[in-house]
Amino acid sequence: MKKSSKKPSYNSNETFGDIVLRSRAAVLTIAILGILLGCVFVFFNESLHMDKVFIFFGIFAMAGGIFLIAYEIGKSAADRAEAERISRRDKRRVRGVDDTALRRANMGIKCKILLEKTVGDYRICYRRVKSTNELIVNGVVYDEMTAVVEFEHDLSATVDGHEIHAGFDDASYSYIAFDGKRVAEKLRMI
Repeated sequence: MKKSSKKPSYNSNETFGDIVLRSRAAVLTIAILGILLGCVFVFFNESLHMDKVFIFFGIFAMAGGIFLIAYEIGKSAADRAEAERISRRDKRRVRGVDDTALRRANMGIKCKILLEKTVGDYRICYRRVKSTNELIVNGVVYDEMTAVVEFEHDLSATVDGHEIHAGFDDASYSYIAFDGKRVAEKLRMI
């Protein structure tokens, strides 16, 4: 019996720097270095006879480091929550059977339409209402996710045997996919 050595697959357009910056250890290292550099600028300003402008740079570096650490903590919590949400969704889903609707979509409510597409007889809408993202197909909400800060996620539904997905990927794109093919996408800055 042969052992298969699985190598991580990378996007061919990614550079080594993109891969390194995506690793948690690299981001945390950069954050700690930023905080230490900021401390040097702020706390040793008088003894090193630096200009007062360096205090601003020090505060900025420390704030950036703290932000990166908070971002990584939030992202890891969001990744765990998304994995749990997907596992709950997959447990209640029966293969070959359409998903049950959560509710009728309230079209009169204030919302932000992230992406919308009509494919055949299906009008697909991916929107955000307050802190909830919803996947709406023909006026009916099939899947939703609630989060104050959005990280990558995938909402999906099976309607009339068609797999419909909408979400936000790691490259900052909102997308709608119909039967495995992306039919709409838009670069979105959070």
